[in-house]
Amino acid sequence: HTIAYVLEGLVGAWEIHASDRYIEAVERTLTALRPRISVDGFLAGHFDETWGSTAKYSCLTGNAQLAGVLFRMSAITGSKDYLSDAFRLNEYVKSTQNLDAHHSGLRGGVKGSHPIDGLYSPFTYVNWAAKFFADALMLERRVMIGRAIEIR
Repeated sequence: HTIAYVLEGLVGAWEIHASDRYIEAVERTLTALRPRISVDGFLAGHFDETWGSTAKYSCLTGNAQLAGVLFRMSAITGSKDYLSDAFRLNEYVKSTQNLDAHHSGLRGGVKGSHPIDGLYSPFTYVNWAAKFFADALMLERRVMIGRAIEIR
């Protein structure tokens, strides 16, 4: 989640200043993160200084944020690999949603962590996770219907 915040900031800085150093920093980080996204979209909830992790949970907020960054980076660079990773992250978050909950406050919500007892906002459905997921889903929809993702 915090890594994705930094990446969002760097993409935003590039949109304002158009300096390649911002995109290069994002791409260096994505080069480290992308191989750690599993086939089903699981991404460990935390990493050490060597990008290793023993985390058995995924930070769903971070997955959604990172998907948004990857959609934007695909629009900037033309990389289909970024698109593929973004779709997988979104699919993972979708797979964790309880769409059948009787309580309207839980139905469709996004947990902080999956499983719910993970270290990021344990036992909680967080509104900012839902917000970042909605953002990522709107970017995904733009791609699916063939509309360009707007980059300033």
